[in-house]
Amino acid sequence: MVEDNLLNQQVATQILRKNGLIVDIANDGFEALDALKQKTYDGVMMDCQMPRMDGYTAAIEIKKQAKFKNLPIIAMTANTRETDLLKAQDCGMNGYISKPIKVESMFEVIAKWVCI
Repeated sequence: MVEDNLLNQQVATQILRKNGLIVDIANDGFEALDALKQKTYDGVMMDCQMPRMDGYTAAIEIKKQAKFKNLPIIAMTANTRETDLLKAQDCGMNGYISKPIKVESMFEVIAKWVCI
C-alpha cells in the first residue's frame, strides 16, 4: 500500500490484514519504487495525491519496467470524476478504490485485479 496519510494507512492495513492479506506500507512513490526493488508483490494499492512523488507518477515509473508490466496497480482516490479515473488508467493503473474506503467494494476491486 502506498499512502501518505497515517490514519488511512492504519484503517486500510487493519482491514486488509484481518482478511488475511500481507501488507507493506510505502509513504510515497519513491518508497514504493524502493520496495519493489526489495520484494515481490501481487499488487499495489496506490494513493494518487501524495507529496514528493504522487501515485500517477509512481505508476508510470513502475510500468516503465518490463518486469512490472502485469503488476496490478489499484488507485485509491477521493477524486472519482471520469477525468480522474481516466488519468489513473492512462498512467497504468488498473482499477480504483474510492475514498473514504467502502470495505465491500475495496475487496471487489482487489479480487478483480489481484490473485489472492
